[in-house]
Amino acid sequence: MFAYGVWQDVLDLVRGLDKDGFTRLLINWYRRAKGKYKVPTFAHQELDLHKVFWEVQDKGGYDQVTNLKLWKVGHPVFCLELVTQSWLHESSALPCV
Repeated sequence: MFAYGVWQDVLDLVRGLDKDGFTRLLINWYRRAKGKYKVPTFAHQELDLHKVFWEVQDKGGYDQVTNLKLWKVGHPVFCLELVTQSWLHESSALPCV
C-alpha cells in the first residue's frame, strides 16, 4: 500500500490526465508490472476504468468501498444493463451516471 503522501502525489498526477492519458498511463504501468494488458470486462462489455477509478475515489477509495461493501451500489458507473446479473438483481433499477 502507498503511504498517504505518496498516494496524494499519484492522485495529483492522475487528476491532470484526460481519459486517454489515464488509459495510456494504466496500460504502460500494467505492462511493466505484469506484461500483456487486456481491458477488463463486466457483463461482456469493456469497463471504463477512468470512470470507475474516479467513482471509487469519490466514494473514499478502494478500501472504503470494499469495507462498506459499496461495489454493488457503484454499478451505475458501468452503464450496463445489469438485470441479468444475479448479485445485482434487487438494485438494478439504479440510474446510469
